[in-house]
Amino acid sequence: MDKAINVLILTLFMYAPWGKGGKEMLSFSLIQALIVIIALLSILKQKKSGKTPGTMKEFAFPLTLFLIALLISVLRSVYLNNSLSALAHILSLIVFYRVLVWNLTSRLKEKILDIIFCSSAILALIGIAHSMLGSAVKATFPNRNLLAGYLVIGMVIGLSGIMTGRRNIIFRRADPRFKKSLPFVPALLLIFVCLVLTRSRGAYISMLCAVSFLVVRKYGKKGMKGLIVAFALGIFFFPFSCARKILKTEDVYALQRLNIWKSGIRIFMDHPVFGIGPGNFGSGFLKYRFPVDTMLARYDKYTDFAHNEYIQLAAESGLIALFLAGWIMAGFLKRGLKLTGSCGEGRERYRILAAFAATLAILTHAFFDFNLHLPATALCFVFFMSVMAEKEGGSETSRLNRPVEVAGLSLLLVFVILTFCARVFAQKEDFLAAAGINPLDAEYYCALADREAEGEKRLSYYTKALRLHPHEPYYHERLGIFHYSRGNLIDALKECREALKYDPRNPFLNFNLASHYFNRGEFRKAVTFYLKTVDMEPNYMFARYLLAESYRKLSCIENAKEEYDRILKLKNVIQLMPHGYSGYEKRLIDFDYSLVYAGLGKYWTEKGNPDQAVVCYRKALELKENPEEIYGRRNEE
Repeated sequence: MDKAINVLILTLFMYAPWGKGGKEMLSFSLIQALIVIIALLSILKQKKSGKTPGTMKEFAFPLTLFLIALLISVLRSVYLNNSLSALAHILSLIVFYRVLVWNLTSRLKEKILDIIFCSSAILALIGIAHSMLGSAVKATFPNRNLLAGYLVIGMVIGLSGIMTGRRNIIFRRADPRFKKSLPFVPALLLIFVCLVLTRSRGAYISMLCAVSFLVVRKYGKKGMKGLIVAFALGIFFFPFSCARKILKTEDVYALQRLNIWKSGIRIFMDHPVFGIGPGNFGSGFLKYRFPVDTMLARYDKYTDFAHNEYIQLAAESGLIALFLAGWIMAGFLKRGLKLTGSCGEGRERYRILAAFAATLAILTHAFFDFNLHLPATALCFVFFMSVMAEKEGGSETSRLNRPVEVAGLSLLLVFVILTFCARVFAQKEDFLAAAGINPLDAEYYCALADREAEGEKRLSYYTKALRLHPHEPYYHERLGIFHYSRGNLIDALKECREALKYDPRNPFLNFNLASHYFNRGEFRKAVTFYLKTVDMEPNYMFARYLLAESYRKLSCIENAKEEYDRILKLKNVIQLMPHGYSGYEKRLIDFDYSLVYAGLGKYWTEKGNPDQAVVCYRKALELKENPEEIYGRRNEE
């Protein structure tokens, strides 16, 4: 039984870095399922041996309170499905911690550390190869920042091995003062090179914190003085231009961390006690998203993550959960720091130093990214905490109720399997089967509504989607379009306004509302919302055109002329930009420019300049594939 459990634990750590760092649907579900299976095997082992799993009594109380706060947050969630999935992920990590504390041995700890270090080296090699091929340096991870966070963990493990003089049997005949740590050096160089190539600022800072701790712990005050001198020399001699080149990034949104954090804090201020529910940061972010003025589409970017785990926890689960999580983390860090000073030399010191320094790196990186949402990093984090908490031979605890444990784990396993199966059917576009397996996922009902031809069924599916997730503006928008297509203008307007309530900075929703007033002949109201739309997205061509038309309807022909001219100027600017637009950007700039020349033709006709009007109409005909509309306009004149 012990061997099977150990093999499964090692398999988890070997498998986690692959499949987008465990974030891929299959990888994520498989990791959660394996954790539950290992826990069930551990309970069976416990039953046979008559021993209880080792845990830390001092954290039982805050952990229980944390889970209670989390559960209340889930029950008050703006979208239950997301919160249940997030809760299942957190519970699986807590279960994994408990399993590790019970099953870890000195040998198993070192094997896991070796796996993490070797995985980091392999990922670094893949990342370097991607860089040489001109691809993004992210290896098998979702992005470069998350890869960098994992590489830092491997780097810290390797440095801990070198600093504690860990031996390797391949080189034991060589000079023990140097060769014993040589196996770490080539891999560390690979990891360092790849880490530089990622250009991840958060990873650099976390690496700096971890290395500083290792140096100070080993060399004391001399190490601290050496670090201060090294930093000073580095700042003085390292050219600023080189630093800018290394840290340069083409991702404009990567420079908007402060704005994302501000949005997260505003979400927290709206829901300070229990948050908006785990896994729902994206829903809250829509209300407080911000423009990026240097981009073609100012409001194109969207994120499900605060890029700061502490702000995200506060926004999603509230102040109580944040305080309790801080209490638990502070306790582990205090214990780990104590162990780094009291542990012996050699292998034991290597394990403790590596665990504490890597935990410090992960917690520091969590200030700048969502690294703990990545299973590969989260599993490492839980392992390092268990190393700092675990006592050989287990610790004294009260015996838990095995039937309750088995029932809870079985329920968690069923939830993971059903969620995975529903997503598989959804990928095959069998949304009816997906909704049957997971009836809490509003996305499936919205997809069914979009595919449904029969009116009443379609309305029923939209209603179900909104009942499950009333804060999703897209569902309100789709239902509003449905009502509009049936001529139900009052309900269409109601849904449009409801969508704007949850996503007020969405230019397309404001455009829809403006167009509603335009079609009803309420041109003053239309102008108000078209102005709001182009203020959000100055490059929204069709909105500018209809703003000009609204001005014309109000006999403000000079204002209309200004908008027509502005569209043509923007067209010339956009043509100079590189192609490869996103779907959002295409919605802004895809436009029939013949309409502008036709509008200008009408303007010059009204101004009594037929020659200029003819020039504009001819230009419109050159651009228009179907000239009947232009001929119609000319005949009207």
